[in-house]
Amino acid sequence: MVDSIGKISGHSLRVGAAQQLAKDGHGVLKIMRVGGWKSPDVLSRYVERLDIDIWQ
Repeated sequence: MVDSIGKISGHSLRVGAAQQLAKDGHGVLKIMRVGGWKSPDVLSRYVERLDIDIWQ
């Protein structure tokens, strides 16, 4: 377990937070505001592997 902790980065936490917010049903604008993204295109790269539609 200690080995995997060393592989966590700030970027990993941002990806995880964006994905969790999307899974929890938060809209694009809220996720962008929380993560500090200015473009939905950038946000879409963070959640591209989720099987949900963030544009609902």
